[in-house]
Amino acid sequence: MIVIVPLIWASSRDKGFKTTECSYYGEGDSYKKGDLMASGQEFDPDKPYIASLDYPFGTWLELKHGTNRVLGVVLDRGPSFSLYRKGRKLDVTPHLMGKLVGTNLVEYKGEMLPEYKLRGVAKVEYRKVNVR
Repeated sequence: MIVIVPLIWASSRDKGFKTTECSYYGEGDSYKKGDLMASGQEFDPDKPYIASLDYPFGTWLELKHGTNRVLGVVLDRGPSFSLYRKGRKLDVTPHLMGKLVGTNLVEYKGEMLPEYKLRGVAKVEYRKVNVR
């Protein structure tokens, strides 16, 4: 079996990580699989997509939360301007939020939910990376 791993490196301009709150979207809100994102591509909650107002479409970001690190690509715009002004710079798909925060099941009001759904928002560090 051959496994292909993207080669990444930080651009010289963005060596350090920035910190922000990040939320997920695409479950229980107006977005659903197949809807068009701002980039014109179809939304898929199971893909590593990021919504950002600061980066151009196609920009890859490395996100980390604790010891978890993931790569995602900016293909949408968000979060809402009101949340952005309060300091939230990124929205991610449920796929990425689950990888960052965890998908362990937690009981909440008699229902078993993945941990990321219970949290909803996570403090993450992020930086722009080049993917080859």
